[in-house]
Amino acid sequence: MKRLFLLLCCLIFGCSICSSQSEQPQFTFQASSKVDFVSRPSPTVSPTVTLILSSAKLLSTTTLGRCYDAYDDSCRGGIAALMAYARNNTVDSDIGRLVLPGIDIQSSFVQMHPLDWSVNRLILKDYFNFDVFWGVRSLTTQQFYSKERDLSDLQSNDFPLLASNLDIPISNTWKQFVKDIHFHEETGLAVMKVVLARFVTPENGNGDDDEEGILNELEKTIESCKSLLSVIHQINWQAGCLPQEEPTPYWSYMQSSALWTNLSQTSSQQQQHPGHPCWIPVIITGQGLDAPMLDPFVEALATYEKFPPAVIYAPRGKYERFATPGKVHNTWVYWKNNYGAEGFDQLRLHLRHDPSLPHTQNEVLDLTVTQDDTRNIDERVKDEQFVRDIEFLKDLMVEAENNDPLLGNSTEMPYTREGKVRRCYGGECPLGNLFTDAMRWRAQADVAVINSGGIRGGGWPAGEVRTSNIWASFFYANTLCEISMSGLSLFRLFNYSTSLASFEPRNIADGDRLFQVSGARITYNTELNTSRLISMEIWDNKMQDYKPVDRLKIYKVASSSWECDGFAPVPDYLTTALVMKGERPAEITDELIQNVVGSYLKSLNGTVYDTSIKGRLINDTDSLEAMDWIQTEESCPFRTYWSEEYLTCFDCPDVSQVQFAEETLDGEGVSGQDNAYPLQATVVNGENFTITLLPKQIPSWISWAPEGGAISSTSVTSRDAGTGNEDQVLLEPAQTHTFTFVATSRDLDAGIAQATVSFAVQDGGSYPGCSGDDVSFQVSMSVEPEPELSKPEGSRYAGFVLMAISCLMSISFGAWVYWNRNDRVVRSLQPVFLIGLCVGTFILCFSILPLSIVDELEKESARDHACQATPWLIVLGFNMIMSSLYAKLWRINKLFGGNSFARVAITARQAAIATSALFVTNLILLCIWTIVDPLKWEIRHVPGEEWNQYGSCTDVGPAGQGLYATIFVLTMINLVLASHQAFKARNISDEFSESTSLGFAVFTSAQIVIVGLPILFLISEDNPDAQYLLQTMMIFAISTSGLLLIFVPIILQQRERQQQPRDAGRVHVSGIAASTTHYSTTSAPVRGSTATSMPASKYTASNSTPSSDSMSKAGVSKELSS
Repeated sequence: MKRLFLLLCCLIFGCSICSSQSEQPQFTFQASSKVDFVSRPSPTVSPTVTLILSSAKLLSTTTLGRCYDAYDDSCRGGIAALMAYARNNTVDSDIGRLVLPGIDIQSSFVQMHPLDWSVNRLILKDYFNFDVFWGVRSLTTQQFYSKERDLSDLQSNDFPLLASNLDIPISNTWKQFVKDIHFHEETGLAVMKVVLARFVTPENGNGDDDEEGILNELEKTIESCKSLLSVIHQINWQAGCLPQEEPTPYWSYMQSSALWTNLSQTSSQQQQHPGHPCWIPVIITGQGLDAPMLDPFVEALATYEKFPPAVIYAPRGKYERFATPGKVHNTWVYWKNNYGAEGFDQLRLHLRHDPSLPHTQNEVLDLTVTQDDTRNIDERVKDEQFVRDIEFLKDLMVEAENNDPLLGNSTEMPYTREGKVRRCYGGECPLGNLFTDAMRWRAQADVAVINSGGIRGGGWPAGEVRTSNIWASFFYANTLCEISMSGLSLFRLFNYSTSLASFEPRNIADGDRLFQVSGARITYNTELNTSRLISMEIWDNKMQDYKPVDRLKIYKVASSSWECDGFAPVPDYLTTALVMKGERPAEITDELIQNVVGSYLKSLNGTVYDTSIKGRLINDTDSLEAMDWIQTEESCPFRTYWSEEYLTCFDCPDVSQVQFAEETLDGEGVSGQDNAYPLQATVVNGENFTITLLPKQIPSWISWAPEGGAISSTSVTSRDAGTGNEDQVLLEPAQTHTFTFVATSRDLDAGIAQATVSFAVQDGGSYPGCSGDDVSFQVSMSVEPEPELSKPEGSRYAGFVLMAISCLMSISFGAWVYWNRNDRVVRSLQPVFLIGLCVGTFILCFSILPLSIVDELEKESARDHACQATPWLIVLGFNMIMSSLYAKLWRINKLFGGNSFARVAITARQAAIATSALFVTNLILLCIWTIVDPLKWEIRHVPGEEWNQYGSCTDVGPAGQGLYATIFVLTMINLVLASHQAFKARNISDEFSESTSLGFAVFTSAQIVIVGLPILFLISEDNPDAQYLLQTMMIFAISTSGLLLIFVPIILQQRERQQQPRDAGRVHVSGIAASTTHYSTTSAPVRGSTATSMPASKYTASNSTPSSDSMSKAGVSKELSS
């Protein structure tokens, strides 16, 4: 037509017009997506390139058997019509065009053609010569199709899938057939197709709906785009299309090298590309990148400092801010208004053209858009190429019609639509049952619904069911949709459907509003004027019967994409109206309903599908009361409360038959202690409805121990019963539940503590209109006073004072002995034995320390060590005292107790050996005791008063008891031996020895032991304070009495001697001779006897004091005055 018009113009207006016409760009029409532009625009005109993102179907008809003639009215839309528009919508400035076709996987033609989805490659690549295609994200996951289709013929390196940021694992067969950036030489466009990088699994469909997760994935998507833009930037920079930046060290070296000069010249000669463009980055958004995510996405990329995209094209997602092209910084942004798959936008990019500035060649000065709808194709674009394209596609369509795969078998499927008859408009229809059964099976849903308008066809006879039967019955390319709805939302949906539907099997307005169902039984009354819904029941697989819909239960519902996103106002019921807790709006998948039905029939494995009426839609004209589940806060009657979260008026709890089995729970405890006393209370639900219990009042000293959880006053077993509170316990009718509590008396005073534990039923009392009835029980706790496990502070301080006095006395007297060790009196008393006495008393009195602190130590091991240290200190100290006294008295008795006047020599070493046997034996036994069976600190109960406790050091086994008894006996033997020596020395005169004071010291200790031990054993174990005081006093008395009785006379004697004249006569004892050489010739008088003459020859004389290791009876002397 165009050429005929030009010919007529030449004939009428002359050759001038023809010549002027010849100056216009001439096109060579081919079966190709590319156009050879034989002329270029003038340098003064801004060059333009065009971009078309195609989502057109392959055929120019929605059903098979049409569009056999290119000029037939049935030829509407399709890839042929889109290419015809693209060829004719050119302007003088156009220098190239890029069409990005989308893969067609949902038309009946593709489903039935022998090549299946691979027919896309035949048409788009081999016929129209497209280099790349785009598709839905699930194509790469093969989520729905991997078991049913072989996609290997669709995958090829010369016709890759444009998917710029999909993270495809290497095990996926699509890995090597996906292209990140499409560099189109004719236009100079570097195109990226990006989607939201959400993780897709069969469980979550198109991705997780978690808001935080989506934001994280948006950030990943932005980073992926920046990485791709950096690649384009690097290519442009190396080609000299960008202003030269500071070169990297590598390029600095190469530019300064002679080798680089030779290489660059050779490279330029071998790799010259005339007219090679500077690449213009274009980003096309896809699935997931919908508003409001487009705002942060566009802002992040438009402000990318390194290399922002020239254009961001958003062909989906209601981005009304850019319904007309606009700029964000230097990036053009455009959102395509959604007007169907056959509508398209032709984006024309106006480029800067300045040969003197090559780095500006990728700058987009303007962006204009031409919109067209291929469904209403203009006759002017039906050129010869369009005719050839339709003819080629017609042959392929005939091949699809002749290919009709077998899906399964069924009984006779009656006609659904014939003339004005619409069987499914009038009620339940077999074809509606088949489609909803298949959808419910595929989605594993509780209920499936589909409107009656799309179901049509003449049915098929009993026997085989083929693909053509399914597509003839439902030729719309709708996909599966999944929703999570409460029983209340199901009521709204079916109440709308039954109220508006005509229930007449003819083509009448609103007849298609009736939903065909599976998994549900809907009862209605068509004679009611307004609401017709009588009841709703859901199939229960366990009961194998229908069960009334639970208002608050969440059900999974399957439907089609038309109901979820097109069949107004139904999408509102399936999306925005779903506000109750647990509901999830509709989520549309990519699986065709026809494929779902085919897979369902195949899954029957030869079983014949029954097409009879199942009784799913029932018209009950006898029931006159319609369901009315719509409630508002204002409509809640008395004794109910409103839950905004569940849009429901809940009955206030009637707890007259909800009771605890025990009215009072009794417990015992001790004030100040953390001992836990378990309590159990059993509640019984005697009502005929389900109740929910929530803790309302629990005293602070009672904690709830939920099943399987830690003890806590706020923890509860949880199950959501519809009140919006997760901390609750649900009880079915006649069900019981036992609560476990733990009572502690640490913060309670002694006496009887009483409290009330109460539970609210269904939050009764927390909402207006409810009286707040509760169920409760009493807890009575008998609290005993805290036992005094440790010594009272007064007794402890007294013990420390006595220990300090004894220890200071021992140290003082020991220091005095050392200081006066060369004094005649001290030397005569043998300092080694005096020092031994001081050390023994120090060790003995130091045993008061572990007795005082054993119950204050925190660690149990430290208490055990303190327990064992006490006998060590007492036994060693006491034995050292007695050994020292025994040695001293034994020496005195040896010197003065015999009747012979023979010379007697007793050294200090001999005396020490005589007394060390018992000491060493006790030391060995103490070591064995400590190793084998040491004392342990134990907490004991007072008999008859289990709440009252005390601490005690206890020998654990018989070995310890035996060793303890042995050590005690040996210690008493030491005391008896010392007492025996003291008794033997009782008649020796004080003039010759200190036997009297030594005897008093021994007898005093013996007296303390004899009197104190029986009293100590008589004091009860459960009176640790009295035991402690007695033990401390006995240790103090033994320590101090020995020191005072021995050292006080010695000190007084020393002072008295110091005050006498030097020539005064004096008597000196203990066998130490006087410093003079004058001796008497009489023996030392013995108390109660007469003096006896003794020959002088029996005595020895010396001018010095005899050594301490040589002593004799003759050593007793009396210094005479001159």
